[in-house]
Amino acid sequence: MRPLLRVGEISGVDGFRAISIGLVLAAHYGFERVIPGGLGVTLFFFISGFLITTLLLREFDTNNRINIKRFYIRRFLRLQPELLIFIILKVFFIYSQSPPIEDTLAAIFYYTNYHQILWPPPDPINGFRFVQLWSLAVEEHYYITYPILLSLIYKFKKNIGITLTSICIISLSLRQIYWSMGFSPDYAYQATETRIDSIAYGCLAALLLWHHGSRLQAVAGGQRSWALLAFGSGVLLASLFLRDPWFRETIRFSMQGIGLIAVFVSLQSGIAGVVLNPWLDIAPMRWIGRMSYAAYLWHLEPEHLLASFVDFAALRTSLPGTLLAGAILLTATFAAAFLSHLLIYRSFLGLRRRYGSHA
Repeated sequence: MRPLLRVGEISGVDGFRAISIGLVLAAHYGFERVIPGGLGVTLFFFISGFLITTLLLREFDTNNRINIKRFYIRRFLRLQPELLIFIILKVFFIYSQSPPIEDTLAAIFYYTNYHQILWPPPDPINGFRFVQLWSLAVEEHYYITYPILLSLIYKFKKNIGITLTSICIISLSLRQIYWSMGFSPDYAYQATETRIDSIAYGCLAALLLWHHGSRLQAVAGGQRSWALLAFGSGVLLASLFLRDPWFRETIRFSMQGIGLIAVFVSLQSGIAGVVLNPWLDIAPMRWIGRMSYAAYLWHLEPEHLLASFVDFAALRTSLPGTLLAGAILLTATFAAAFLSHLLIYRSFLGLRRRYGSHA
């Protein structure tokens, strides 16, 4: 049996990125009643945990250590340039009235999630100008802490799986505590300590495949991978159809994490992946997946920029109009994403490779 995740590109990752950004965009472009945009964000989190853990394990396996400094430099060069240009353009050119300085600082220094939760805007009409960046704040808090944690635990020969499982349990417990205390639903949805488990489940999936790949291929591989895929998909669907407020603010994210582990393990270890991963890896899915970060940054701006030319509210009074509005916004979003990728992302590729990136 071939070792899992050890070398090469990880099949299906760009396709899953495409699915996640597709869910977010569809929900924000008028189909929020039927498309689970929140699941798209959860999938983003899971992929981050899965991918970063795999890359760090490869580095540790090769060098017997993780170079924390080089990791931070790579992350900075991957995320910050496109983010800073987005913020600058939005502050100085997109709005006639610039966003409040506190919104801008929260966006730059990755605490938009807590800023939005704890200091709601006095003017609900304008609201926050960087609302989509809350999820990037959660991911950045993970990037800052996780490599150090993983490096220390591996250095002292401890079990990282126990630590990650504890994080998942603690996050679920905090969601329950906050619910019982009457906290706003936004807190459970956006706070780092209550959403970090969505990333930790991705880390656990990578660890399972890395350390127990052969066993998983024997036990859950082959045709049985279809059963595991069906189980994971069923858990994800159940998390969407259960609408009880307590469930949605507490157990929902844990169920989605468990479901995604089952889906990812099935697609990486058995015949289900042999059949389905090539579809996730087709050129359009890979392209969309690679544009997903920039698309997420820009996806709320086209409606504001095009408001003088298109009455989106009027279009959304019918299904054909909603589809047309979505097509216009989707085209504008990926045009902006492609320009960001071409002019900014690619400009830093050489420097990123100098610090160990394989992009």
